[in-house]
Amino acid sequence: MKKLPAQPVNGLIDGLEVLQELAVSRSPVSCKALSEKLNIELTRMNRILKTLDYLGIAYRTQDRKYKSGPGIHVLAIQSMLGSGLFSKALPVLESLQKYGHVVALGVLWKDTVSYLYHHKPDMSAYEAIASLSLYPATQSSIGMALLSEKENDEIKELYNGKIIPGYRTDYKNISELMDEIEKIRHQEYAALTKKGVISIAVKLGSPAYAAIAVSGKISANEVTEYVSILSEAAEKI
Repeated sequence: MKKLPAQPVNGLIDGLEVLQELAVSRSPVSCKALSEKLNIELTRMNRILKTLDYLGIAYRTQDRKYKSGPGIHVLAIQSMLGSGLFSKALPVLESLQKYGHVVALGVLWKDTVSYLYHHKPDMSAYEAIASLSLYPATQSSIGMALLSEKENDEIKELYNGKIIPGYRTDYKNISELMDEIEKIRHQEYAALTKKGVISIAVKLGSPAYAAIAVSGKISANEVTEYVSILSEAAEKI
């Protein structure tokens, strides 16, 4: 399990929490609202926001609220170009569209999945890029596949005191989730079924940094076939 270093930079930790909240917010947010939501003292929150505004990563509106600044978009583009993930993955993801199912590429941060690519049949490639907001990891085959990379203690700490989306349990009864995690580790893929739709995901890299998935009206007998298809696609990425 990953542990905090002996001398963590708490200001950096708080700053990144604020940055994430600004990134997912659909509209400008006040300092007070951010302070209450993230449980960061108001004066400290004010200093963080003013620093992010100075750096151009946040932007202060005329009514003294804050939203993402141009710097965060520059960082996002630079990170995608630098990693090479998207440029390598896009042709492979487009080749999977021939099967007529939803095709996705996602990454995990904490307990949520961010979809870099989520393509539905008859959707353009443009529409598929970053078309979904954050999604609960435990309700996503990509999320479950990537959660299986974590140590058991890390998963338990992640959901400590929380209701687990998709499960009728909280941290006090996490065994159902952990059983599914063990199953995924053993079979080396994640498969979730909801309302007759099966979603199948395999991880990219070792250790995994992302995962790809297909989702649709897939029969139980076809799961193994799609796992092979996804595994071959993952090798190409």
